Order: sequence, then C-alpha cells, then structure tokens
Amino acid sequence: MLRAVEIYKMLLDGSQWGRWSGFHLPVNSTCATIWTPIGTPMHWRPATWHTETHNIAFFWPGRWYVINVKYTAEGQFAGCYCDIVTPNPPLRDEDGEVRYTDLYVDVVVTADKRVTTKDEEVYDRAMQHLPELVALRDQSFAELAALAAHARGWTGPFCAIPDRLQVTNWETLEPASAAFSVAAQRQWEGLAWQE
Repeated sequence: MLRAVEIYKMLLDGSQWGRWSGFHLPVNSTCATIWTPIGTPMHWRPATWHTETHNIAFFWPGRWYVINVKYTAEGQFAGCYCDIVTPNPPLRDEDGEVRYTDLYVDVVVTADKRVTTKDEEVYDRAMQHLPELVALRDQSFAELAALAAHARGWTGPFCAIPDRLQVTNWETLEPASAAFSVAAQRQWEGLAWQE
C-alpha cells in the first residue's frame, strides 16, 4: 500500500481552510505527488463532501503554487485547480502530512484546457486584515500570471500532467511492485521539470 498522507490547506492567519487524506506517490524525488481517490471525504471550513473525481496534487519544493489535477472515474483529465501559495517546503518520504498556505488567488483550467484566474479581489480585501499580504502581493500576482501563462501554453509544470491516467487504483498498488513501476515510468516522466 502507498503511504497515507494528510493534506492541510491553511490560510495566512494560521487557520485551517481544508483537510483531506491522500496517498504519497513515490514517483519522483523532486516533486511530492499526492493521490486522492474518488469518494474521499474533503473537510472544508464551510462543509464536508466527498470528491467526485480522482485528484493528484503536485508540490514542487520552493514553488509558489500547488497544482491539483482532477480526473474522471475512467481516468480522463477533468481540469486543474492551482493555488498560489507561500513556497512549498520539501516533503520527505517519511512525512505523514503536507501543510501549505494558500494566498487566495488561483489559476483554474477546465477539462478543455481553457484557463482563467480568480479571487484577485479576495486577495485585495484580505490585505486589509492581514498586513503580511501587502508584502507578498507583487510576488503572488507575478506567480499567478506566470502559472496562467504556463497553463495556456501547457508548458512548465503542466508538462507533468497527463491527459489520461494509465491507473486509477494507485492506492492499491505496492510501490515496489512491477505494476507500480511500469505505470509510474509511463505516467510521470515530466515531473523532473525545472525552471
């Protein structure tokens, strides 16, 4: 079985916005990759629901974003939700949790790869209550624009995102198994992307 991981989406004031469980996909040493299967409970501050898609979250260390990719039950690409965050810490194999701090603004990619950004006004309103956001605004918005440009060209970190998953039962595979090894090699070659 893959190692279970708890994911915590935090806000800059230190409060928790969301929490859910996933499985560490040990497919690349430079990018922590977390698999969350369809039906997983998603505990958000407003409500709890079960995810209707498979999800893979990519956490490149030192980057100002987390890319959450959605897939249908059959493994077809269904879109991305990309959070702009404070830079990701490295995730070690033995870590049982991932915490990241959301900076409100996001890049959204639809199933047909149309790209939009959102919540710029939320960021501006939040600056009135969190002065530390003022110092981060230029960097946050520059990262938002750069990530949106990569999404529109399907370049940079988006090269690691397959249109279709070879496997949709990652959580049942042993990382040392031949099935895992073959699927991982075919699926995740683009994870080595570096700026």
